[in-house]
Amino acid sequence: MGRFQPSLLARDPAERARFLLALRATGTIRGAAEATGAAVATVNRLRKRDHDFAAACAAVMGDPRTYTLEAAFLARLTDGVERTRTYADGRVETWRDYNDALVFAVLQRLWPDRWSEGAGAAKPPERPQMTRAEFVAAIGMRRRPWPVDPAAGDA
Repeated sequence: MGRFQPSLLARDPAERARFLLALRATGTIRGAAEATGAAVATVNRLRKRDHDFAAACAAVMGDPRTYTLEAAFLARLTDGVERTRTYADGRVETWRDYNDALVFAVLQRLWPDRWSEGAGAAKPPERPQMTRAEFVAAIGMRRRPWPVDPAAGDA
């Protein structure tokens, strides 16, 4: 029986750099492992043993849940959802449904610093409040010289 051989990922710094580039592109450990030909279990073992590699992975991908959810939302935004309708006469109609407003609203809610204008955005200028007299003067209304009788329909 042979002795355990460390994986190429554990031995070669260039292979680690290639993995980190793939991780940046895909956003998930599984995606980067598939792209580089490494096993997910190997990557996870290496992350547990090598704290520098684990820190590099964390720096590249941030919170893995964020990347995975964001990727799913963006895929739904770009690919839509396939819908199918079958009619009584046997016709089948298929189309793609895009709910852009919903996806964007969820992204804004989950990550306001990335998906909304944030606190640094320019705010519209505040308009001064007018009194009734200023408003009447601004639109050029004149007071009626006679009283208005709502029952007579003079309004």
